[in-house]
Amino acid sequence: MSELMKVHDEISDMCPKMSEADIARELIKLKTLTIPRKESQGEYDMTLEAYTEQLKDYPADAVIDVLRSAPGRNKFFPSWFELKEMLDFKSSHRLAALKAIEEKIDARRSAELRRSQ
Repeated sequence: MSELMKVHDEISDMCPKMSEADIARELIKLKTLTIPRKESQGEYDMTLEAYTEQLKDYPADAVIDVLRSAPGRNKFFPSWFELKEMLDFKSSHRLAALKAIEEKIDARRSAELRRSQ
């Protein structure tokens, strides 16, 4: 179990998350470097909130890389689908490994609990 915990910690260290404020700042930079959608202030606020909610699940380095490189790939403010494709490409292997290790840890803990009862 200690080996699994060690690997989990090592992979977790490779997946730090960004704060919502930092994500919002990067999204605002992206908006200024691309042609924004025609939307009201309320719609813009909702878009920012929705993107922030989704982006906080990804590792910080992937979020920064994708958002900062988007203006070079997109004339217009990118759709969530466009950003998600790049984010998944840059981080899915780390997140999948982390999830698999967490499942193994949970399975071992459950087995230990069953044995102790």
